Amino acid sequence: MRLILFVTCLLLSAALPAKEPPFRLTALTQQAFLQQAQQAPSSPLRLRKGLLKQHGVLRIPLRNGRQKILTDKHLNTDEDDQVRYTYRGYLLDFKQHLVLAEYYETGEWLLISEEGKTLVLWSEPLSSPDHTRLVTYAGNLEYDIMPTGLQLFQVVQGQLVLQWEHKETRWNPQRLFWQTNKQLCLQAEIPADLASSGKAQAVYRRISLP
Repeated sequence: MRLILFVTCLLLSAALPAKEPPFRLTALTQQAFLQQAQQAPSSPLRLRKGLLKQHGVLRIPLRNGRQKILTDKHLNTDEDDQVRYTYRGYLLDFKQHLVLAEYYETGEWLLISEEGKTLVLWSEPLSSPDHTRLVTYAGNLEYDIMPTGLQLFQVVQGQLVLQWEHKETRWNPQRLFWQTNKQLCLQAEIPADLASSGKAQAVYRRISLP
């Protein structure tokens, strides 16, 4: 009976369609990609800096006089739990503190709200032209302990929240920029072991968001 159930589950899982990404991809030529890059609207992160780390301790001010304390640990050692925090600035349009966290063999970016809530980012974020969305991208197909794909964050009722994470298994994002508030342009690389030609291949795509 258990064998029958196991085989049935395998057949059902095989029949299910592959999970589609939460966006639509359309092909671009390299020329079109480069042209769009020249015409892309400028939407830099507006940062307010000035917060300094003292003796390896980063104290981030929160509301009501509280603090978020991040402390460096085991720097320049082989300890697995070593970490170095670098303050990159306060995002004026999103009301978030941006911090780079560097670990022994990995790293990530942190967004810390004025209430002390933390969002984990795969890369330094890119702001949409209207400053209501943030996107990150990472290409680490050859390095399993790091993510590969895209993240989208959006302001919802005054709060920045993670909308989705898309983990990619076929191509490495290399360059990304906003074209409009709902479209981005992507340059990615298909590694040699996944490309039909046996050679690494550059691809260009337009990403359309709902």
